[in-house]
Amino acid sequence: MTFSLSIHNTLAALAEAQKLVETFLSGHGVPFEAAYAVRLSLEELVSNIIRHGYDDREPHEIGICLEILPVVIELMIDDDGRPFDPNSAEPVPVPASLEEAPTGGIGLSLVRTIAGPMEYQRLGNRNQVKLQIAF
Repeated sequence: MTFSLSIHNTLAALAEAQKLVETFLSGHGVPFEAAYAVRLSLEELVSNIIRHGYDDREPHEIGICLEILPVVIELMIDDDGRPFDPNSAEPVPVPASLEEAPTGGIGLSLVRTIAGPMEYQRLGNRNQVKLQIAF
């Protein structure tokens, strides 16, 4: 089963996409833990694109595709932002307490923890990231 959509580069559009993804996953019986990991990964990756990926404030399209396979969910995201391989970001150390936790900057480390390895490629003027979440 495959689900795909294209959204504008706004946090409001991301919030709507999250609702659609949740409906798709629950409608196909995806376990809560895997659905949560997909939603969290989607939110972290796409919000980073929206906040940091563009040099202008013009509308841009971000593609989102989910595929439910026998034991994994594949999440693919593509955008026309600046080239950025999320694997190149340095892992953030786990803080010893909430008081020591930084505000922001831990999203990619969190995604690496809950999902399989991220695959990145730059095709033409688009970034493409793919990851798998087991269930």
